[in-house]
Amino acid sequence: MKYSYTKQAYYLLLLIVSASLLSACNTHYVNQSANGIPASVFRNSLNNLPSHYYSSSKIKNSIFRPDFINLLVNINREEGPMDIFRLRDAVDNWNTVTTNRNESIKYNGKHFYRFAALGDTDKTNCLSETDCTIDLGDIIVAQSWFRWQPHQSTLSSKEQNRPSLEAIAKQPDQKLLKTLQSIYRNPIGERLIEHALKTNLKIELRVLEGKHGYYSYNDNLIVIDPKVINYEFNMRYLVHELVHASNQTISNSIEEEVFAEYIGLMVQNQITDIPFELSAYSMFVDHVLHDEYGQLPVNNNIKGQLLALGIDI
Repeated sequence: MKYSYTKQAYYLLLLIVSASLLSACNTHYVNQSANGIPASVFRNSLNNLPSHYYSSSKIKNSIFRPDFINLLVNINREEGPMDIFRLRDAVDNWNTVTTNRNESIKYNGKHFYRFAALGDTDKTNCLSETDCTIDLGDIIVAQSWFRWQPHQSTLSSKEQNRPSLEAIAKQPDQKLLKTLQSIYRNPIGERLIEHALKTNLKIELRVLEGKHGYYSYNDNLIVIDPKVINYEFNMRYLVHELVHASNQTISNSIEEEVFAEYIGLMVQNQITDIPFELSAYSMFVDHVLHDEYGQLPVNNNIKGQLLALGIDI
């Protein structure tokens, strides 16, 4: 009986060891050295961010995930700027420890080049694998949008001496006038419209295909589709163009587009008291990855232009 028990124990041990080796053959190896930072440390490392920062698939499953960016910070500090090959390694490292599909990152070469250009004044510096890296300067630009909120504490709306707003319309229209009056009652909207009046800006109603409106710097003219003023939850598009009109130069940037979109939504939310979701970071990433807007420089002097109107952002 004693010999029989020992033999059974031996075969049981052999079975356990064999199963362990087979299991190891199907397991991804995750480098735990200093040069292979485990991605599991950084997954969900920014839990205090609002949930809607991950609502966009462009962010949730890309290198623009805020917690993945946290991993990039550490890699940059330990190994220096990342080229496209090192980034792919970081993505692979991340995906080996994901627990579900929603946490995985889909590698996209275009995203690398857009990210690597964030800190460059001249975007043409990032054109090929050999001269393109993601460094801490690029990361700082992305992170600056995580919790961006405009400063509103110094703004107050005037209750007297309201100007006549008819002059801003290229052609008389009662619905446009009503929309402008609503915007003017908002402190930020007030400053934008006062600037428009001061600079003799005109607003023209015109049916547009595929867009809500645009601002022409050369003509000092905002063209708006009638559907914008026929529905109060579209007024943000008019505010958006008023932000562009506050820029006294012909330049544009991703930053200006994001500020225009964010401020437009913020003003509309305050007027209607029915808020649309706001996420400056999601807006920023959407514009960075947009085929047209992504070609713009990241920054221009829109902050200074708005500050001159009393809008401190």
